[in-house]
Amino acid sequence: KMKFSRVLRDVRQRMGLTQAEMSKKLGVARASLSLYETGKQTPDLAFLDRLHRETGMSFDYLMGYTDNYTPETLGMDKVVGLSTESLERLKTMPDIDRQLIDSLIRSDRLTRWAQLALRTASKTYVYDRNVERKGKNEALETSILLYERELGEETAQAIIDNSQNEEILIADSLTDSVKNFAMLLEAAQEDKNKELRSFLSDFMEGHPIIKSLFLEIGKVKGGINNAEKEAGGE
Repeated sequence: KMKFSRVLRDVRQRMGLTQAEMSKKLGVARASLSLYETGKQTPDLAFLDRLHRETGMSFDYLMGYTDNYTPETLGMDKVVGLSTESLERLKTMPDIDRQLIDSLIRSDRLTRWAQLALRTASKTYVYDRNVERKGKNEALETSILLYERELGEETAQAIIDNSQNEEILIADSLTDSVKNFAMLLEAAQEDKNKELRSFLSDFMEGHPIIKSLFLEIGKVKGGINNAEKEAGGE
């Protein structure tokens, strides 16, 4: 929790006001405002009410319980219908995650996606309750799987439709391929059978980007090994 003195100072600075201007706006002596900002004196409820009305900041923000209500996000919970917790989560998410969520929100598929999410959730809720009562429903289980599949397809297509995500998609695909290939390489070192070596050779030929990447990795490793040898020789 942020101290009120810090919140008050931050609010004034964001508004671009001096202590004299802020004290005039709030109807208090400049000396009193200075004491509030340094934490040497605690304001009364009347001051908090005036501060709330003049700045539009919520009491939760002014009391330091949340830092969501900055000028950039002030009132967004009322405008877009998201909770303070959701807005705070969005602020702290990695840029890539925010970009993917933005793609889904901007997509024409969003309404259908929301419908599928609700339908999947409701059927899963009913199914879980049936399981708790020891009464499985195969038809309902199949229905859930179909909805989950369509939900996943809508999500994926919304991300693919946004051309700005092309680099992310390529990087993720490449990373996944490298991980799989690394596992195969490790297995090849332990297993000398011809089938595995043939499979790896075909895999490399079918994935020139992966092949190029590993050749570069090999060069780097070779350079490191040579440097270590030379350092050892000295």
